[in-house]
Amino acid sequence: MRLRFLALIILALSLLPPGAFAAPLFAPTAQRTDPSPPFDAAMRPAFVRDVERADLPRYLLDLAIDPQARRLSGRMRLEFRNTTGVPLRDVVLRLYQHFPPDIFGDGGDVRMDISEIVAQGSATQGMYEARRTVLRVPLPAPVAPDESIVLSLRYSANIVSWAPRDGTFALPAFYPMLAVWQNGWRADITRFPDRVFAEAALYAATITVPEGYTVVASGSTVSTATREGRTTFEVVTGPMREFAISVGRFAVARAAHDGIEVNVWHRPGIGLESAARQVALHAAASLLSLESRFGAYPYRELDIHLLSAGRGFDIGAEFPGLIVILL
Repeated sequence: MRLRFLALIILALSLLPPGAFAAPLFAPTAQRTDPSPPFDAAMRPAFVRDVERADLPRYLLDLAIDPQARRLSGRMRLEFRNTTGVPLRDVVLRLYQHFPPDIFGDGGDVRMDISEIVAQGSATQGMYEARRTVLRVPLPAPVAPDESIVLSLRYSANIVSWAPRDGTFALPAFYPMLAVWQNGWRADITRFPDRVFAEAALYAATITVPEGYTVVASGSTVSTATREGRTTFEVVTGPMREFAISVGRFAVARAAHDGIEVNVWHRPGIGLESAARQVALHAAASLLSLESRFGAYPYRELDIHLLSAGRGFDIGAEFPGLIVILL
């Protein structure tokens, strides 16, 4: 068991109260436009300047998640530079939650709806394509190379637990994501489980859940606040391929390596306490092994979410800064 956990961690590192939402699920008073979230708070000291790269897209997310209703609602602002070398007349966003079931039969059970799209300050309508895995957003005028593009939108989706009896939710890439440009916007579809193909980007998110629930996310949580039965987590990341979150009523086991916090989250009371302690210690040791072979881990934090899946075998799913292990 220990060797299996250790193998999962090394593989992953080589790449991460009911009824409380009586009010509307998501009703922000204003779009978040902070141009300089504290992205550096997610980085170890030697890597803080990595967040200063002007070519990195920036996602600003405001999310509300109701685990009981199994719903997520949010608003997103995306800012990025046209690095394609050609004028852009549209932008393609990938909706990875709409991909068909993978080769293991997982997925294909989420619907995400987009509304209130604004591109370059003008309201517009997007067009779904590629079996609804693409949202193509026309721009009001072509945007020249090296010029900036700003999109904002609202979206909502159902959420599905990977392990219903566990009662926690792993939610990777649960937002419209900028497609990759390779002589055109990539819009291909795959049944391979690791579906996301994306440019590294910076993320700043405020995520609201019912009081008593915890949000675990790629990057670092820089503040939490509870009011009127809801808790809001403010999260920032350094450069990451995608942004993943987990939500649940969690217990946690902790370890550390050279200033890196290792947190292993799990639902309490279902017999995962010993496994969580083991995984935390092995993950910290694996960071030492990783750094001796490949170089320093750049982030301040590594989170691991253990789920009691009852599949009869263990499997890991790796996202930047957040690893999900199904036991």
